[in-house]
Amino acid sequence: MLEKGRGVVSSSLPEPPERLRADDPRLLGRYRLLGRLGTGGMGVVYLACDPAAAMPRPVAVKVIMPELTEDPTFSARFRREVAAARRVRPFCTAPVLDARLDHPPLFVVTEYVPGPTVRQVVAERGALRGADLDALAVGVATALTAIHAEGIVHRDLKPANVLLSPIGPRVIDFGIARNTDSSTRLTAAEGSVGTPSFMPPETFRHQPVGPPGDVFGWGALIAYAASGHPPFGSGTLAEIAYRVVHLDPSLDGLQGPLHDLVARALDKDPERRPTAQALLDELVSRRAPGVRGVPTEPGGLRQRPRPRSLPSLHAHRPLVAAAAAVLLAIAATAGLTRGLLDGLERPSVREVAAGEDLDIPPRPLEQVLPATAFPQKEYGWTQGEQSRSEDGTYTVSTTSGYLVFFSGPTVGVLPERLLVTARARFASTRESGQVGVYCLGRGFDGGYAFTVRRDGAVTLYKADGGSRFPLATGISPGLGETYHTIQGLCWVSPGATRLIMWVDGRKVADVTDTDAPHASGAVGVLVGHDPPDSPDTVAVFSEFSLTRA
Repeated sequence: MLEKGRGVVSSSLPEPPERLRADDPRLLGRYRLLGRLGTGGMGVVYLACDPAAAMPRPVAVKVIMPELTEDPTFSARFRREVAAARRVRPFCTAPVLDARLDHPPLFVVTEYVPGPTVRQVVAERGALRGADLDALAVGVATALTAIHAEGIVHRDLKPANVLLSPIGPRVIDFGIARNTDSSTRLTAAEGSVGTPSFMPPETFRHQPVGPPGDVFGWGALIAYAASGHPPFGSGTLAEIAYRVVHLDPSLDGLQGPLHDLVARALDKDPERRPTAQALLDELVSRRAPGVRGVPTEPGGLRQRPRPRSLPSLHAHRPLVAAAAAVLLAIAATAGLTRGLLDGLERPSVREVAAGEDLDIPPRPLEQVLPATAFPQKEYGWTQGEQSRSEDGTYTVSTTSGYLVFFSGPTVGVLPERLLVTARARFASTRESGQVGVYCLGRGFDGGYAFTVRRDGAVTLYKADGGSRFPLATGISPGLGETYHTIQGLCWVSPGATRLIMWVDGRKVADVTDTDAPHASGAVGVLVGHDPPDSPDTVAVFSEFSLTRA
């Protein structure tokens, strides 16, 4: 049990819940609601009691939004998540006690867990030390061992999903857990899940994520608790993704065997990470580290993690919060009143549209503009202070007053499937410099941009109403001062626009925008930087083409 110390108050209860509002129900089934614990994009969590219970005790009831229950795919997923959560042994989680699965309003009832989250404790009291830190490491490793034994992957292990209850750490929120033994996908594509600072490299490499991804989350969680900051820092999703994939973590505050164990849990290669059971064994017995193999179930059967789709983000939420696109908060966020419920609305971006996979760029069918149009002024290319053409190349720059500078040709009606291709290089050393192409655009008032930073961070974003909303991110080799080919496919269909990006022929993003998608507009190239201060970003384009694909 965690003792009262610098980082943890083991016996503290959260603040009283918010009072019920006029439109809140007072009864759900046999449960009497007492107050609001929080609200997320999937619904509202209430503090409640069960008057019919032999020994009445507080429970947490999460009520799913009515509009979600009308979606049969969502309802199937909800039933699956409840069944998954019920299989996990309850000693280190918030166990599911009851659920309504057959008619609205759908809800799930979990044990009410009193206590703050790791995120709250670290924010308010500072990093954990000594026995408090060891107890957290053991408790969460125990929870993962139980979760993985049931063939389940949590996939969103983070400080906000670990409660410090009076009897020790409790791992909650299986809302985006996936069965590792499931042979059926209920959706054609499921959005990216997790929180960027605690997501494993395989997520950003578009590789399958299984139990080793949770072990990586464990390592990131313990590193955070020991230092007070995420091991890969903060910033945009693209910046964090680059650090997770390429850079070593910061392990400040960790010492001795725990330092070494966390370092191995954060290995870039999932095959070299210990299993959850191995974590627990080493923490409890301090045995010499073993060699990690494919995770096995108690009978020795190999688990086959389900494939992982490309990261995508909701087009109307901040980058980091949206990267945590929540499918369903199942092991209800019991005991929390100060910000654990970070659920957002369902993303309106889905990963794979109907049709071809298009892992490689499609073959151009016909030119939309003649090759000689680039970068001639009479075809609309800008020639002035920030852009100029010489020797067949086109140089575009930004200044401290321009975050992004657009330039493009004048074209008529575009085909429904347009391939935009450019070869570009950086002529400046600004690390946050971005270069790319765009389609269906009107500057910041609309359209889509396919960008690569000098350090290799890829972002596919949507512009709308003067703002930019990332739809997908990825990693590609940094552009530097040699030419690379950037391609974006804009595929317009009724109610949806599919967007695919390749860098040097390698697909790095594939999303379909269904949230008021853009269907017409300009095309061209862009150069930008973030934040909008000095020095300038300068890029040189040697080729540009528009083709029907």
